[in-house]
Amino acid sequence: VTSTYYCQRKTARWPMVVFFKMLDVSAYNAFVLWMEDNPRWKQGKYFKRRLFLEDLGKAMLAPYIQQRQHLPRTPASAGL
Repeated sequence: VTSTYYCQRKTARWPMVVFFKMLDVSAYNAFVLWMEDNPRWKQGKYFKRRLFLEDLGKAMLAPYIQQRQHLPRTPASAGL
């Protein structure tokens, strides 16, 4: 089931392979639990899991994005 949307990367380090597999399985488990609690979420969509993974990623990164917005920057780096 996790092979449709996965986060695996090519690596020779086996701990990273295990980490990526754990991340895939835990994201799928979170999706299953979310759908049990919210069965009408995105009703009528065929790619609910992809939408869930996008929302999950945005929610996990939101504090870091807000933190980086308040870092002092030089005018040259702020233009990038």
